Amino acid sequence: MVRYLHRWLMDGAVFRRRARKRGGTILVDGTGSMSLEADALDRLLLATLPGTRVAVYSGSEDRGTLRIVAEGSRRAAAEHLKTPGRDNIVDLPALEWLARQPQPRVWVTDGGVTGIGDRPSSVLSARCGALRRRARIQRVAKLDQAAALLGTRAAAPAWVCRS
Repeated sequence: MVRYLHRWLMDGAVFRRRARKRGGTILVDGTGSMSLEADALDRLLLATLPGTRVAVYSGSEDRGTLRIVAEGSRRAAAEHLKTPGRDNIVDLPALEWLARQPQPRVWVTDGGVTGIGDRPSSVLSARCGALRRRARIQRVAKLDQAAALLGTRAAAPAWVCRS
């Protein structure tokens, strides 16, 4: 779309382009078998692209919580990284949230999927698996692996001389 017609004589840049927001989204399973430490989150934010959003989730009994704990270079205070529950009961709603977030999408979890009462279900596991495939959600077991997937630090080109 022609947006800057006044630039025609200067440089001919009359069209507007939408810039793609860099980053991605990381969803962390914050249940009893997993944990999110402040120093690990800081390392993750330093290693990933600008604009990366990080959320943590867990539940207890029949309620779940999903918190956005970091975005870009900012993160929540250490006391807000802990989730109130220790159960997985909101895996599917958390994955549905992740599916609506910017790509690339990474889910940091041990792979256990449960519903109300923290009971596993083959139907629920199948629904989570289908959602992961449809939304292109990659699953990893540790934050370090998520940083490697979304990391900005690439190897130096072969033509760079090192002394």
